[in-house]
Amino acid sequence: MPIILSCNELVQMAMGHWYAQIIYVTARLQIVEIIAQGKTSLEEIALATKTDKKALYRLFRVLVNLGLLNELENAHFQLNSIADYLKKDHPQSIWATVMMMGNPERYQAWGELLYSIQTGNSAFEHCFEENMFDYLAHNPESAYFYQQTMKRFSGIEAKAITKAYDFSSFDLFVDIGGGYGELLTQLLSLTKHQRGILFDKSYVIEKAKNLYEQSQFKDRLQYIEGSFFEAIPSHGDAYFLKNILHDWNDNKALEILQNCYNGMPNHASLFILEDVIDSGLNDISTTLLDLNMLIIYQGGKERSQQEFEELLAKANFNLDQIITTEDNICILKCYKN
Repeated sequence: MPIILSCNELVQMAMGHWYAQIIYVTARLQIVEIIAQGKTSLEEIALATKTDKKALYRLFRVLVNLGLLNELENAHFQLNSIADYLKKDHPQSIWATVMMMGNPERYQAWGELLYSIQTGNSAFEHCFEENMFDYLAHNPESAYFYQQTMKRFSGIEAKAITKAYDFSSFDLFVDIGGGYGELLTQLLSLTKHQRGILFDKSYVIEKAKNLYEQSQFKDRLQYIEGSFFEAIPSHGDAYFLKNILHDWNDNKALEILQNCYNGMPNHASLFILEDVIDSGLNDISTTLLDLNMLIIYQGGKERSQQEFEELLAKANFNLDQIITTEDNICILKCYKN
């Protein structure tokens, strides 16, 4: 259902960039971590964050109104429970996501939404003269925030995916552009005999190896560096493209699918894991994600079932079925024609 807003709520939404930067600066200065460590006075926190004490107090007054902090006597502050999500080590931490959303490059790109609406082109590439993935390759801090954010969302989605479909009949999974391996390890955690190949760029694979070298999956995981625009690993029987195609225009997405077709054995299944946008009302998060694709990625978009069917047909795949999950992400099961 659409969101029904009052006039005041509409004004609050127009001020959304204020709130975004307030939360971002709180995360950037690691204020929650500092208070959690026992430094509760304004003076101590200003010293630890190297900030102006009077300006910091003005920020804290807003954080109190937002419910993240409580102000005690003598300019001391304590955390409310909601602030715990801004701790780096919280099991449901959103710290990296807040950092990614508020970081200058993404904030600047969203500031150029008008450019994307007027031209249909990526505001990010307009601002930085390269695509987002090339940008991340030489901006390690931004790459870290991006991968940690994808790791968080991927963990949530992986549980929804494995709950919605039984993958136990497959022996070798291949996760194409699989990031830090959240989906793959979730799949492997359900049985003891299956194996997995994590396929991604070298800077991603290097970090993924460190995550799992001492884990229960170390003997069942293989790491392969490469690009899905060149070739994919062969010999698997279940291939996964999770939130990959929506980053690319139809020509690039077709190129990825054709490389999948060329690398996959004839008996293998391809599982495309993405939101499916329909012609009616969609969840607000799906439509916002689609707009983000427009801004950040040249030609990126969420696709409808018809758009998926047309794209798959060009790559000689058949869309067998679409399985919904308890999350917005869907499972599109495909076979080679």
